[in-house]
Amino acid sequence: MMGKTNTKYSMLLAFGFMCSSVTACAEDESPQADPDQAALHIDEQVRQARQQLATRLAIDADEITEETVRVVQWRSGAAGCPDPDMSYTMAIQPGVMILLRAGDELHRYHSGRNGVPFYCPADRAEAPAMGAGEEVM
Repeated sequence: MMGKTNTKYSMLLAFGFMCSSVTACAEDESPQADPDQAALHIDEQVRQARQQLATRLAIDADEITEETVRVVQWRSGAAGCPDPDMSYTMAIQPGVMILLRAGDELHRYHSGRNGVPFYCPADRAEAPAMGAGEEVM
């Protein structure tokens, strides 16, 4: 699944890094995002999520496969996984949704655009703001 073409990465990652009219682009002062750099961030996020899951389940990371990796727009700073005891920025946030398979079970990991992915239990998971997002892998 990691062998997709760079053309697909470039097209999909450009979408994920466009700033919507609702979201301020304070953290990225440059007018254009570098798709190759973005692909590196997503690859690293997937690697981190796999390693976290392997550690959590006490299994080898090679036993984990990527089911889906999508560039998405989260509804808030909760990145699609709100904690009921927390408050979040209510603005569209670019990010990544990673679904990993270990055995017969799917495990969700969410992150911001360049953030470290985190496990999101199914009972807290929310859909992205703009459909299901663009599949990367």
